[in-house]
Amino acid sequence: MINAVAVLLILLLQSDFLMAKPDKREDAPTTDTATKTTVKLLVKFKPTSSNSNSNNLHSFLTLSNNSGNANQLLNAKVRSVSNISDKGHLASVDVYPEDKDVVIQELRNDDTVLLVEEDFEIYKSPTFEEQEDEQEQYTTTGNLRRTLEEVEQYGNRLIQADEMLTTVSSQPNRYTNTPVKVCIIDTGYNIDHEDLPKDQVTQTDVGYGSAFFDYDGHGTHCAGVIGAIGGNQKGVVGVIPDENMFSFHIVKALNDEGIGTAFIMLRAIQ
Repeated sequence: MINAVAVLLILLLQSDFLMAKPDKREDAPTTDTATKTTVKLLVKFKPTSSNSNSNNLHSFLTLSNNSGNANQLLNAKVRSVSNISDKGHLASVDVYPEDKDVVIQELRNDDTVLLVEEDFEIYKSPTFEEQEDEQEQYTTTGNLRRTLEEVEQYGNRLIQADEMLTTVSSQPNRYTNTPVKVCIIDTGYNIDHEDLPKDQVTQTDVGYGSAFFDYDGHGTHCAGVIGAIGGNQKGVVGVIPDENMFSFHIVKALNDEGIGTAFIMLRAIQ
């Protein structure tokens, strides 16, 4: 009986010890800056006679047109700066959320800055509602395959695509030797789709992986509107049905849910 009481007492003491919280120190930091999230700002510079990376970033970082106090403030609050465009007229700036407003105001006061705004989300536009009883089908590479039911898209007639093709067909060498490059910025491109070109399709990775994977299907749908192969008895007929007359360049700027940011979209456009 004594042993049982002693064991119970020890367990209770251990429980109280484990549940007790240490006193909060007055000088203890409340936020770990290493894991603290930042807000991205988009900055557009005014056009100058010498629009170069070094000039714009130097002006941006030093803010020579502003006061010394402004320089010190931004040097302390701006976490990082990077170019969006090779020409240096667009840049991104990372700051902590609590510093966002004051940094935006100081940047707007700089004579070399044309526009400052916070990065924001961009969403795909819906193509069509999936039937509730229709099962989504995937290819061997994991791309979402959407059912294309039309043989001829109604929009082709509205934009007089046939008349246009008749005109350019009289000058085949002009387009065969120098195919038109069509760039698509979307959720990606199903490279193994049976009704889309596979050859001479290039891509750029801006942060969401290879553009040849489209788990959403929106980008592939848009590609089909533009260039679905004609005369193969499959899918639809694109505005440019002859794959020898154009080439695709694909940028995956929206993720697998069809969501991206203005920052990624700007990188994709550049």
